[in-house]
Amino acid sequence: MQRRMHKFYIGLNFKKVGKIELKKANGKIITYRPQKCIDKKQCPLNKYAKGSFCYFEVLPYWREKAGLYIFIVKNKEKYVGECDDLFYRVYDYGHITPRKCHKDGQSTNCKINRLILKNTHDGFVDLWFHCTKQMLRKNRKTIEKRLIDFLSPSWNGRDVEITNEK
Repeated sequence: MQRRMHKFYIGLNFKKVGKIELKKANGKIITYRPQKCIDKKQCPLNKYAKGSFCYFEVLPYWREKAGLYIFIVKNKEKYVGECDDLFYRVYDYGHITPRKCHKDGQSTNCKINRLILKNTHDGFVDLWFHCTKQMLRKNRKTIEKRLIDFLSPSWNGRDVEITNEK
């Protein structure tokens, strides 16, 4: 059986990048809590900074590739984003630093990392990409919004609930 390597959304051809592979040691997913070193009284955490995070990235082949990407879990589109460089965008999601955990930090990176960690326990997360080459960022943002409106992915938005691990 041949697997589909392309998906089409709003007339755009998305290519499968592959499964998000979490870093492991001795066959076990490496999790960490960078927010543990933050004085929470002086520097409150963002709402997605509670709990464990994981490490992941994509191959360096995806450096300097601008475009739109979609995280898919069990054939359901979960998150749509746009980037100037897919490698570094995914690297940002897959490497959470204490600064990203601050209330004024990068809560989206914390949210996506925790959702990917949670969903890899239930199966796997696929990444799909549509290269836009020289397109201006404002045009990519417009297409990103159209794609979000079309797909209504559950991870996009401000009120995503993540159940804390035990």
